[in-house]
Amino acid sequence: VPGRVGEYGSEGPNAILRDGAHLITSGEELLEDLQMFAGIAKTDEEEENLTDRQQKIVACLSRESMDMQQLSEALALPPSELITELGMLEISGIVRREIGNRFYLPLRARK
Repeated sequence: VPGRVGEYGSEGPNAILRDGAHLITSGEELLEDLQMFAGIAKTDEEEENLTDRQQKIVACLSRESMDMQQLSEALALPPSELITELGMLEISGIVRREIGNRFYLPLRARK
């Protein structure tokens, strides 16, 4: 609920609304908004343009979320090389990083 204009403590909620906040009334609406902003749905064509390493990363993450060490061991890649590929996948929206430095595929990217 927004606060009164000029009242202490109302600046935050009012700024969020001014910047385009959306009203969420259900989990379904939350997922819709997350998809809209994050570009969750990637087409098969976009995923075909991935390097071999990136495709292997996506295949590993299609089963479960993994941290850097788990991915490194599963793919037999040193973390220094793996982080570059993960960064590119994050930028493209195919992979996400969660708290605890774990990586996962957004729901619609899973096959």
